Amino acid sequence: MKTSEFARLPIQSFHLTKFLLTILLFISLPVNAQWIAIGAGSSIGGDIMDIMGHNNVLYAGGTAYLFRSTDLGLTWEGHFELFAYAWSLAKQNNTLYCGLWNSSGGQTAGVYKSTHNGSDWVTTPLSEPINSLAASDSEVFASTTNGKIFLTTDEGQSWNLVTNGMYSELFLDGNNLYAAGTGLKLSTDNGTNWNLINSDVGFSVFAEDSLVFFGTQDGKIYRSGNYGQNWITVLNKPGAYVYSLFKYNNLVFAGTDSGLFISNDYGFSFEYKNENLGRTRVADIMYYNGDIYLANSNYAEVPVSVWKRPVSELTSVSENISTLQEKIELLQNFPNPFNKSTRIYFTVSESFISSGKGNFVTLKVFDINRNEVAELFEGEPSSSNKYLDFDASSLSSGVYFLRLTAVDRNNRVFADSKKMLLLK
Repeated sequence: MKTSEFARLPIQSFHLTKFLLTILLFISLPVNAQWIAIGAGSSIGGDIMDIMGHNNVLYAGGTAYLFRSTDLGLTWEGHFELFAYAWSLAKQNNTLYCGLWNSSGGQTAGVYKSTHNGSDWVTTPLSEPINSLAASDSEVFASTTNGKIFLTTDEGQSWNLVTNGMYSELFLDGNNLYAAGTGLKLSTDNGTNWNLINSDVGFSVFAEDSLVFFGTQDGKIYRSGNYGQNWITVLNKPGAYVYSLFKYNNLVFAGTDSGLFISNDYGFSFEYKNENLGRTRVADIMYYNGDIYLANSNYAEVPVSVWKRPVSELTSVSENISTLQEKIELLQNFPNPFNKSTRIYFTVSESFISSGKGNFVTLKVFDINRNEVAELFEGEPSSSNKYLDFDASSLSSGVYFLRLTAVDRNNRVFADSKKMLLLK
């Protein structure tokens, strides 16, 4: 019989090796994994409502000041006058924006910007109390406390009023601008026109392509897989005001005034994940450099601070729930840009195909206004690798979106999109 090298160790060596392996296993496991306050003992405080990371600098917008840390939270310095209510932050490339809600100490409310990594800030022409900011590479939207929404396309040099009479929290995803307040509204034309997509009252929203989450003041989280056309309720905790929503890969985070909830299955089910936070209000959530950061905004059971935790500690939440993202993939069409026709590839894993009747896949093409122009595939997939040729000879030149949607028999939804450019 063949004997392994491990088996030929002397008895004393075997026991020593077993002991060392036990120690290594023990120290490799997360012991009492919990949220760590990185601002504890520093000057940070006064209701932290928004957080942001950029170029290895952390920003925490609070009631007292805009706090800035260049050592990842060990120490913080305050910007603006005391009680500026710096509750809104956004970044556009290397330009940072901060919205002040309050005028104090001779400093006016409004939108300020920095092009020097937050070391100094200058005013912009918008000098109204700011409630919310949302930015893309080319646009910045600002919502005011008196119900106005402004837009700048020149890095804050000028602002145009696009909406009036709608107090809201803003979220921008591509061409889709969401406004959460007395209902959730969606605009696809930079705030000129709005569609009411959910009539509940709430002030937190997160969107990623067609996937939308909406949190309400009575403890509900709604989930939509089709831009808010249909909704399901995925969390219902009466009394737990939902203040913040965030998604990172398959993880969805919900900050409430009773603590933090996390989903590991794209927001279909949530678990309470509040270690060391107490019943504090989680006002904002972000991912930065391998960690999840939280901001809390009341003094209920723990001090106001910024908290962090490695995202690797959180991926074990509900690991038994399978993820469709591992089973479906949409690849970029080729060629792209294309003239008249292009080939589209997508893969479906064998496990998805063989897991039972009821799994369903659609592949569609939409124009820039989200109008469906072609349906390339609909039904139950029969082979793991597919390609389709798309004939666009009847379409005009322009940008189109290719969208793959997969629904399994448990009604879990995965969707992915690719941008295509038709040039004739």
